[in-house]
Amino acid sequence: MGVDLRDIVTAKTIEISELRNKLIAIDAFNAIYQFLSALRQSDGTSLKDSHDNITSHLSGLFYRTIRQMKFGIKPIYVFDGKPVDLKFKTLEKRSSAKEAAKEKWSKAIDEGNLEDARKFAKRTSTLTGEMVGESKNLLTAMGIPGDRELEMLNLADVLKNLGISREQLIDIGILVGTDFNDGVKGVGPKTALKIVKSGKFPTEKFNFDVEDIRKIFTNPNVSDEYNIEFKEYNEDEIFKILCDEHDFSRERVKNGMDELRKVKEESMQKGLNAWF
Repeated sequence: MGVDLRDIVTAKTIEISELRNKLIAIDAFNAIYQFLSALRQSDGTSLKDSHDNITSHLSGLFYRTIRQMKFGIKPIYVFDGKPVDLKFKTLEKRSSAKEAAKEKWSKAIDEGNLEDARKFAKRTSTLTGEMVGESKNLLTAMGIPGDRELEMLNLADVLKNLGISREQLIDIGILVGTDFNDGVKGVGPKTALKIVKSGKFPTEKFNFDVEDIRKIFTNPNVSDEYNIEFKEYNEDEIFKILCDEHDFSRERVKNGMDELRKVKEESMQKGLNAWF
């Protein structure tokens, strides 16, 4: 939805162990952007191989996925499909913001201000089609479809605690602003909640058809053409992608592979024990 509702919605802190043996859908683009922003050098420069290709996304996916599997989680990475037309305006704004951040990053480096340089560098993260393809190839090689606290939001609990319906939650998002529309100036989550509860939705404040935005959330364009299948990992392919193509340390990747192998063996053993 792309809406910041932290002022009115409280996430429940959970232990990662609570997700054991569960299939967990992960927003792939969100995760990769996180890696691109966080995994950087002291001056904000992205992690790169000898050919100047960014590798932050591959490093993040490889090691975090193994860590998730060590905790008994079965991750499924969900990649974005084609964005709806209403999102293109938002994407254009993000592109402009990244260009502005690049200028500030460059200035901070020239001034020797590494703290600001790293801060602005994070705002320049760009996910390319090539990165998406590399990420999918790595996850496939790992047999995967598609130290901070975890937080969980349960829709039913959120609606109950706020005393609203799902449709009203969508309207709050529209008032605050979503990936598909600008919000009403000066209206934050708390004010938006009061407005929807009053039943006086200010349709006249928008220069677009509000129903078009509502339909994106109530009747999204989805596909049932998918195959959730966990396959055996391909060790040779993983070494090829990470070490041969992107100069990762063979020793570090081998250590990661040993962890992955151990997870797979323990999983198989538990499956066998279930028969006795």
